[in-house]
Amino acid sequence: MSNLVSYIALFVSVFYAPANHDKGKITTLPGVGIILNGDSILLNRTNLLDLKKAFNISEDPFLQREIWDGVDTNGNSTYGILFRKEIKFMGITFQYESPDTVNFKLKWIRIPFNKDFEVIILDRVRLGQINPPIDTYFKKVTKHDYIAKDRLTYNLYSQGISFHFEPIKKGRMLEEVSIHYRILGN
Repeated sequence: MSNLVSYIALFVSVFYAPANHDKGKITTLPGVGIILNGDSILLNRTNLLDLKKAFNISEDPFLQREIWDGVDTNGNSTYGILFRKEIKFMGITFQYESPDTVNFKLKWIRIPFNKDFEVIILDRVRLGQINPPIDTYFKKVTKHDYIAKDRLTYNLYSQGISFHFEPIKKGRMLEEVSIHYRILGN
């Protein structure tokens, strides 16, 4: 009986799938990660080796060293040296960071608009959308959140998501979304 159900599900998905079945699908999980065509990629959990295996990536990312300053996840000022590796897959940038050259953790996922992917941020918000209702769902919550006066950049660290818009004749187009850490408090 379970085989019959599987065959029916397969038949329905092949013959009655929506017209965009050739598109990849990315669902964003602010402050957590993304789901890319059914594979979960989670901040601080998906390591470099697992990401490379999942997407059959053979090249090793270049090691970068950076001196930085900013605020930590509790909102305290901080600074230091970190090492970074970035892997790009189908235009998506996966940024790994480590205080040393060994223990890399996924810290940032940057997704630019790409017509080959349907990127779902919320049910009513999609990457590439013109004038999406971002302000309805994402608001400045803490002092660490930033919304540009021209509303082309939203860095919402309290929610673990950032947006970049491109100005167009009809308003603005959602050009890029980033999933990253959350800053808790104030």
